[in-house]
Amino acid sequence: MKTPQAIRRHVLPLGVAAVATTLYASLIAMSPLEVPEGAFVVAASVLFAVYLLYTAYLKNALFAINASALLLAVILLTMETRTASITVVLPYGEDIMQASLQNVGVFAVILFGGAIYFENLTPQTKRQSLDPKKASNEETMQVVFMREQRKVRLQFSKKLAKRHRLKKRSMLISYEQFKKMVHPSDLPKAWFAKKDEETALKTAHFKFKLPGSRGYTTMFRYGLYPLSKGTAYTAYDVTSVQLISTQLAAREQQYKVLENESKKVMEMSQDLIVKLDKDGTVLHASEKALEVYGRKREDVIGKNALKINESVGRTDHGWLDEVLEKHSATGTAQILVNDRKKYIRWNYEAINDDEGNVDYIMAIGHDVTYLYETEKRFANDKNHDHLTGLLNQQGLYETIAATDNIEKAVSFFIDIRGFSQINDYYGHAVGDEILVSIANKLRVFEHGQCFVSRFSGDEFVLYCVNEEAERDVIERYIDTLKTKAVSIHRTEDLNIEVKTNIGYACYPEDTNDKTSLISLSSLAMKEGALQNGTPVARYRKKMSDTLRQNILVANKLQRAIEDEAIEIHFQEVKNVKDDSVDYLEQLARWSDSKLGNVPPDEFIDIADKSNLLDKLERYIVEKTLRLFKVLRKQKPYRSTKVSVNLSPTSLLDERFLTFFNQTLKKYGIEASDVCVEISENTFVNNLDLCVRRIGQYKKHEYQIALDDFGKEYSSLAILENVDFDIIKIDAVFTRKIHSVKNQEIVKMVRKITRLSHKELIAEGVETSLQKEILQELDCDLQQGYLFHKPQKLT
Repeated sequence: MKTPQAIRRHVLPLGVAAVATTLYASLIAMSPLEVPEGAFVVAASVLFAVYLLYTAYLKNALFAINASALLLAVILLTMETRTASITVVLPYGEDIMQASLQNVGVFAVILFGGAIYFENLTPQTKRQSLDPKKASNEETMQVVFMREQRKVRLQFSKKLAKRHRLKKRSMLISYEQFKKMVHPSDLPKAWFAKKDEETALKTAHFKFKLPGSRGYTTMFRYGLYPLSKGTAYTAYDVTSVQLISTQLAAREQQYKVLENESKKVMEMSQDLIVKLDKDGTVLHASEKALEVYGRKREDVIGKNALKINESVGRTDHGWLDEVLEKHSATGTAQILVNDRKKYIRWNYEAINDDEGNVDYIMAIGHDVTYLYETEKRFANDKNHDHLTGLLNQQGLYETIAATDNIEKAVSFFIDIRGFSQINDYYGHAVGDEILVSIANKLRVFEHGQCFVSRFSGDEFVLYCVNEEAERDVIERYIDTLKTKAVSIHRTEDLNIEVKTNIGYACYPEDTNDKTSLISLSSLAMKEGALQNGTPVARYRKKMSDTLRQNILVANKLQRAIEDEAIEIHFQEVKNVKDDSVDYLEQLARWSDSKLGNVPPDEFIDIADKSNLLDKLERYIVEKTLRLFKVLRKQKPYRSTKVSVNLSPTSLLDERFLTFFNQTLKKYGIEASDVCVEISENTFVNNLDLCVRRIGQYKKHEYQIALDDFGKEYSSLAILENVDFDIIKIDAVFTRKIHSVKNQEIVKMVRKITRLSHKELIAEGVETSLQKEILQELDCDLQQGYLFHKPQKLT
């Protein structure tokens, strides 16, 4: 272990002197010779003088005190051997003087120890004496430069060592090692040669790499203390403070940028932005505000807003009192600028100071002149449709009521087929173009005795009275409407086929009520829509009877859905090779106490007409999957998939797919275990949209089956465009499968499915002969009464 520098520098030479003095005193005590009185004191004084010269050479006052104290102690403590020799010097009594001198010697030893202590102060203690803060409570580093050894001593506080996980709190390193720990650009702030001490700043920041750290720590040097052979200073870890300072500077810069951007936004904004003092003086106004009020900036800034308002005709000043009292206000102001009325919708907000008092007011205005003018323009035109300019429903009824002496009348009700799908597929902008196009085509009928109305949504009404309702005129109108029933709408690079369904009714033949005539023509339109190839349908009385019956059935159907009275039956699809059940087809069955057994086609059609179809099919899907979960536990159906029939309406509704997925998740069934059966008439309206929806089902791994293939709307284009998995041959072919023609049809379809790696299912198999012929035609998947009748399986 190395001895401290002060001890090596002072104690060792002083020890030599003390030993020499002690030996000298001992020789005098033991010598038989007579020693001149005072010789011992003289000898000690000589030694004392020599050490005073040595201390002068060292230029160290503390060292002088140290040396003097040690010499005095040695002299006084050794004088016990020759008390008589100093009697002349100290003539006060031997005992008293001896004790006194010894006490003085003890004091001298203490003084020596204190000198050594203060000479050899640790850097930590020195910093505490120089800095009023407690080093132990700070994240500090003591730095002591020792020139003679060309070393640097680093002492880390406990808090600093703990934060940076330093293994040692003290270390002695070379000058070169210390320089490498300081960031090169900060070396003049952390490193001091003797020549730098006088010109160095008392405080400075520098970056320092602590032992074991990858990055630099920002240190703050506080003070600079010269030592006899070096320099010392204390440095604080201010990394977090420096980071906060940097962040504040960056935030301040961001605020400046935001402030500049805000000013630009205010100037570019189409809103009127005005900043007011609480007495109404304008402090700032955006360019738009100046433009609307027709003022220059110098005519507004610093002026009172109430006076400016009065100059443009606004005399209501209650808004200012309201915003000062309630801290917010709104209102529309009418002003007159360059002989033109303008309407400004103002929102006032009070901005408060720290004490909650109003500091200033921000006023944001919107020029609503166009809206006011538009509203005024249509105030007396509430009976017209804004998109097409035609009469709306209210306008049509009021026009009919205001027409005198109506003896005859005819109402044509025109509906755009599949318009909602056009909106979904092409967008509402294209849909609006089609509505305007249809309206313009119908305007050719508009004159004094014929009124054209956009009745609602995609429905139009042509209502003609008296001479224009004569039979020959009606026939002529029917011919014209037939030519317009199908048209091509061209927009940009799109050619959209637009079809219409048309129905008509006559007054007084069909009804005595001139306004209910419109409802009857609507009923005829809906009935005609069910009859493909009938562009214009005439109202018949049985339509009303059917409507009433449908309403009755619809009410019962709704109750049946709510009471879960509609049963789910299943029919097996057999693989005749191994007699396994590959599929279970879901079939809905409804039996009412008064209506009896209602066929599925009938109640599904009524559900469609009465807006119950979505509710019905959600019920059917949910119940089917619930029952299928139970059936899958039975041995014959563990590998069976379930087939679910969907109407075109449900298939094309994107929300229904979301419901389907959620229900599968509810019952823990995979989509790959579900086959969605789609009838051919699904593709009549919009093949592109059908293909798109089917693609979405396939993306979720549902299987797709084309049901009743060949029955109504067979087209090879469907097979080419639709991503299907199964084709189901309709029973009309199965029943006469013995005919060569039907066998060739089945062969063709089977070849198509085989080439595309799809499956073929034959429906309506009722006899063993049919089964055998179909098997010979490589159709192993068969469904029909021969194998299994539809029934409840749970």
